[in-house]
Amino acid sequence: MIIFEFFNYKRIDRDGYKLYFSNSNKCKDCPLLKQCTKSENHTKIITRHIWQENLDVVDDLRFIDTIKIYIQ
Repeated sequence: MIIFEFFNYKRIDRDGYKLYFSNSNKCKDCPLLKQCTKSENHTKIITRHIWQENLDVVDDLRFIDTIKIYIQ
């Protein structure tokens, strides 16, 4: 699980993805750094599509029993 409190939102790329960058000062002393990123400047970049939050909500709604009644 990724903790987004260590990541700062920077920008949206031209393909519609939000770019989040980690704080290299916090990450450089982390014992899991080598598993997380191979970046020389100790920065991890996470990309999420601009509609990903909405897709997550819709995906969660698929598994609610009351919603399944209306789909039939």
